[in-house]
Amino acid sequence: AVAVAALSPVAARFFHLDGGWPVLWLAASLVPYTVCGALMGGLLGHERYTAFGVAEVVLAAARFVAGIVIALAGFGVTGAMAALAVGTAAAPGLLWWISGPRSRRARVPVGVPPAVGDLARACSAIAGIAVLSNLDLLYARHYLPRAASGPYALASLFAKACLWGAQFVSMAVFPRLARGGPQG
Repeated sequence: AVAVAALSPVAARFFHLDGGWPVLWLAASLVPYTVCGALMGGLLGHERYTAFGVAEVVLAAARFVAGIVIALAGFGVTGAMAALAVGTAAAPGLLWWISGPRSRRARVPVGVPPAVGDLARACSAIAGIAVLSNLDLLYARHYLPRAASGPYALASLFAKACLWGAQFVSMAVFPRLARGGPQG
């Protein structure tokens, strides 16, 4: 979040934005977004698929409704990023409530330093995939005219659905495999 905020003037010029506010709003949303990921990971790790599904649907619906409202109101990029930051900041509270004490008080099966190392390796791999699968959108925003970059981003959602759509299988199977299957 600090790095994104520090790079906001450069990013604003690169993406042809009217100012650095959209990038600063993005920076403000990164910490709560990370907390949401941790809480959702806890739900998956404890095989609480119903709670995870409810959390996914509620968060996706809230973002979708906010996007429609912002588009109809004509708030532009700064307004969209501000709404995203505000919505993302409210989401950890909802996820904290959905996850409940059963997920939050779980004992870590390994020591904290090995868990942090495992987390860093796992996050760096998925971060690399996320960056590579979204890099075209960043280039489109820079190289395409404004009128073309929006439709390009909308069309890329279909590619993202193909890329990420089958991930529900691994999300359902991985926690059981990580614990060694039904024998524990």
